[in-house]
Amino acid sequence: MTPAPERTDDPLASALTAAAAIRRGEISPLELLDAAIARVAERNAALNAVLWDDPEPAREAARSAGDAIVGGDPRELPAFYGVPMPIKDLTTVAGWPTTYGSWGAPDTPSKRSAPVVDALQTAGFLLCGRTTTSEFGALSSTESVRYGITRNPWDITATPGGSSGGAAAAVSSRMFPAAHGSDGGGSIRVPAACTGLVGLKVSRGRVPSRVRHWEGTVVEGVLTRDVADTAAILDVISHPDPGAWYNAPPPERSFISELGCDPGRLRIGLQTSVPFGLPLHPDCRTAVVAIADVLSDAGHVLADVSLALLTPAAISTFVELAEVGRSATPGIRGRRSSGGAAFQRATAR
Repeated sequence: MTPAPERTDDPLASALTAAAAIRRGEISPLELLDAAIARVAERNAALNAVLWDDPEPAREAARSAGDAIVGGDPRELPAFYGVPMPIKDLTTVAGWPTTYGSWGAPDTPSKRSAPVVDALQTAGFLLCGRTTTSEFGALSSTESVRYGITRNPWDITATPGGSSGGAAAAVSSRMFPAAHGSDGGGSIRVPAACTGLVGLKVSRGRVPSRVRHWEGTVVEGVLTRDVADTAAILDVISHPDPGAWYNAPPPERSFISELGCDPGRLRIGLQTSVPFGLPLHPDCRTAVVAIADVLSDAGHVLADVSLALLTPAAISTFVELAEVGRSATPGIRGRRSSGGAAFQRATAR
């Protein structure tokens, strides 16, 4: 059972809170959508998080959603009925162009949606707008020649991370309660860390995908402000795919029901150095150690670890996976890029 979300004066603070307010009749899907559209109009110019929002089709869907509630049983509504959700510009939506943050992609509308988009709509989300990404999702910042630089709401001179930086900026600035993202090498987790959000990369095969990017290591997910939101959304987008090469083991119970459960005594690795050999800011180390102290006080075992990620074998494998993934991108055809060789040269220094 989904836990009752805390009430808040901000209808866009949480996806669960927004859905509950709609079920109670405190706000309509159209009113909630208009609140999101107003915030995009107010805040996006400084952040460049949403590359377009095309509000009228979304408003029509919101009106229809509101009409369908009248006289019905709110308990029978989908979990996130009427909650607005933007989609990252790497994932196809039927009738929307998918430009991958690049001038190299056509503006032709996609013929069908990705499975995660279908699942979000089945769960009741109203699709509203495209969020920015780095070109083909290749960078840990979100900027491209085509769409420019996306800024961090906490400090507009800083990056929100990437490649789901537009999603992170949109949620962190409270344009939307949650936003779709995707993650192969940190593209949900890095933006979440940069903007103070919850960012989970799920296991390979947990959320179905029609294209096996990076041999399935690129996964779909969301950025939210609340662990409960992330867990509840994962419950509606994850399911076994009998046609997939990979399927994650099915969970014993729903992800939302895991909140508050005793996990037992865990052995947790603690790393206080950067795996890539870069300097670590003292504030980051202080934050990690503070979390470690909380976990230790809760009875868990903390073990110091050191990860050597930039080995020649790891670099070579990563570059090959990225190149294969790029070639599998729908609608994109071209020669092998030189980025892999440049990355290998840079990291070999």
